[in-house]
Amino acid sequence: AEAHRILSMNEVELTVDLKQGDHEAVVLGCDITTEYVGFNAHYST
Repeated sequence: AEAHRILSMNEVELTVDLKQGDHEAVVLGCDITTEYVGFNAHYST
């Protein structure tokens, strides 16, 4: 239930500590909908 609540949010912050010093990165991503995949399946490059 808690995971579903968090993953249903528009933005999710994830912190990973690799114990390798003070470094930071920002990564943007998105999910791919079935409609998007279907649209892009109809052509090739």
